[in-house]
Amino acid sequence: MLSGYASAEGYEAHALNLFREMQNECEDMKTDKVTVARMLNLCAKLLNVGYGRQLHTFMVKTGADVSGITNGYMEEGLKLFVSMAEDGVRWNGRTFASVLKACSGLRSLKCGKEVHAYVLKNGLISSKFITSGIFDVYCKCENMKYAELIYLMSRVENSFSITKLILGYSSQGNMVEARRFFDSLAEKNVVVWTALFSGYVKARQYEAVFELFSDLSKEAMVSEPLILVSVLRACALQSALNPGMEIHACMLKMGLGMDKKLISTVVDMYSQCGNLRYAETVFQSVVKRDTILYNVMISGYAHHGHEIKAIQLFEEMLRNRIKPNMVTFLEILSACRHCGFVELGEKYFNSMTVDYNILPEIDHYACMIDLYGRANQLEKAMGFMKRIPIEQDPVISGVILNACRLSKNAKLAREVEEKILRSEGGDEARLCAVG
Repeated sequence: MLSGYASAEGYEAHALNLFREMQNECEDMKTDKVTVARMLNLCAKLLNVGYGRQLHTFMVKTGADVSGITNGYMEEGLKLFVSMAEDGVRWNGRTFASVLKACSGLRSLKCGKEVHAYVLKNGLISSKFITSGIFDVYCKCENMKYAELIYLMSRVENSFSITKLILGYSSQGNMVEARRFFDSLAEKNVVVWTALFSGYVKARQYEAVFELFSDLSKEAMVSEPLILVSVLRACALQSALNPGMEIHACMLKMGLGMDKKLISTVVDMYSQCGNLRYAETVFQSVVKRDTILYNVMISGYAHHGHEIKAIQLFEEMLRNRIKPNMVTFLEILSACRHCGFVELGEKYFNSMTVDYNILPEIDHYACMIDLYGRANQLEKAMGFMKRIPIEQDPVISGVILNACRLSKNAKLAREVEEKILRSEGGDEARLCAVG
């Protein structure tokens, strides 16, 4: 009943009255976190500091906290607690913990900074408990400059904080700072190793990935799936077949149980390195295949001149009732354009929206224009381009320009070039890049 009143417009007062009745008349009835969260959300919705203060008093009295705030009104709830503090209601340790936890959960840097400012204003920064919460907010929000400042100000060196700094810097691709903190750790756990590998791959520092893997392999046999995924991705992106095969062989030798992500990464590594026979072998060994695994194998076929196999595998995927996604359609449209299957490409493109409710993105449109251009169907390409419902960018201009050149239509090519120059403010260098 309380939830119904609180959710319905115009019945907020009924919810507040019912909550009071619950406290006054039902002494034996315990108020759980769900009820507290519902009422806090209601106070936040009404932005009523008076009600918020009453609820806060009740929470302190009963030992409840605000960790149950739901995402729908979480930010309003935080604003309410700041307003309450400005109105004279003192926060206790539990309040700070819950508010900072909410800031982290929301990834709300703005709210985190407001709480930080309140802490500085009231001279509470010396509390290690509060400082740790603020540090966590900045790490979660990936504001590593502020996070490191809080870490240095706390003057407390611990592996937990350093791990968070490594994770944060690695996720941003700032591997100099991530490595600095990594090297400062006397004992390194699997979390920091994984973060560093992932960061190096994200930063495209593949040689560093291989060097790090060599260092780790000297200490122990590497069996952590996420580390192996990172190293295999580096092998794929560098077309480094031999190291990839060695890692796969070690995995088989260890009898390592491979999850879906790791299997897909192995297939992708072999595909990108051009060894489709091994990719097929691993793919065929999997009984329960998902969309990602099919995408990887279809992509391998499409990009290595086996377009017919890509199309056949796509049809098998549909027969097995595996739902394709936008990546699947991009790969299958790419296969169609390379072998000039215009009607089939049109069928698959239309199927995206009609059968799977997937909105095409700019790359799907570009693929179709390129398909028409390669098939010397310039009129279809131009007509298709005019129907694109999203703002066109240089990718579309580039493929239509290429279609004009393939059709040897110099007049239309010049018109497209002039349009590109107008849209780019006369930047001929940009035109060269597009062409």
